[in-house]
Amino acid sequence: MRACLLKKSLIQLRGLNCFLNPGRVVPEINRKEIREIILGNYRIIYRIKKDVLEILTVYHSARLLEKEDISKKRLC
Repeated sequence: MRACLLKKSLIQLRGLNCFLNPGRVVPEINRKEIREIILGNYRIIYRIKKDVLEILTVYHSARLLEKEDISKKRLC
């Protein structure tokens, strides 16, 4: 199951590099470079850095996301 989700995630994220601002801004964080896509029941939260999409976390959408759940080190 996890391998299948990871494969689908990577395929979807590869397609994102065609767009200027893919996904949506994560409401809990509200920073334009921190974005997310929804894949099934999961929120894939990533950061845009120049030509790179850096996955910060994969989070089940039934759980509340707290800003502290994504380490401050990753948000810097």
